[in-house]
Amino acid sequence: MSMKYLSENLKSIGKILLLMYVVTAMLLFLLAVLVQRFNWDNNAISIGISTVYVISCFIGGFFVGKVQQNKKFIWGILIGLAYVIIMLVITLVVKHGFHSTVSAFVTNLLLCLGSGMLGGMLS
Repeated sequence: MSMKYLSENLKSIGKILLLMYVVTAMLLFLLAVLVQRFNWDNNAISIGISTVYVISCFIGGFFVGKVQQNKKFIWGILIGLAYVIIMLVITLVVKHGFHSTVSAFVTNLLLCLGSGMLGGMLS
C-alpha cells in the first residue's frame, strides 16, 4: 500500500466524517425545534437523538462504501466506530467526564456500528 493511497483514503474518510457531523448538527437543530414546538418528554428526545446518530452513521457508511470498493460493510462499521469515538472524546472534553449510562452508550454504539455497516452494504 503506497503512501499516496493511504493519504487519499484518510482524506476521504476525514471528509465523510465531516459530512456526518454536519448532518448531525442539522438534524439536532431540527430536533431542538421539534422539542421546543411539541414539548417532547425525555424518552422522545432520547429516541430522537439516537435516530440522528443512526441517520448520520448510515450516510457515512454509504459514502465510505462508495469510496472503498472492497469490504464495504467493514468500512461502514469502522466509520461508525470513528464517529462514536470522536463523539465520546468531545463529550469527555466538554462535560469533563462521562455522564451517560453504560447501557445508553452501548446501545448508541451498536446503533452506530450497525447503521454504518448497513450504509456500507447498500452502497
